Amino acid sequence: MNNVVKKGFSRSDAIYSLKQAIDGGLIDGSVEADFSNTYYFDLHDITPAGHQFIDSILEDTYWNKVKKVLKEEGIPITVPSITRTIAKIFL
Repeated sequence: MNNVVKKGFSRSDAIYSLKQAIDGGLIDGSVEADFSNTYYFDLHDITPAGHQFIDSILEDTYWNKVKKVLKEEGIPITVPSITRTIAKIFL
């Protein structure tokens, strides 16, 4: 998690994104938090849906189309919004 913070993302952004990826079925894993808001992640693997998600944004032109739609519609870039936009545009 420290490497993510060093690259310009806040710790809370990283936690939120990882929780969304788990909840969205992109990563096989679980997350728990204790009373002091310390998060514990148990990550196993990328799911088939996670691989499809990665494949769908690997080609730069696809990713640029997704970002353009999100920006035009004023939608924040999150795992669920990216997934919905990919489905809307390409499926």
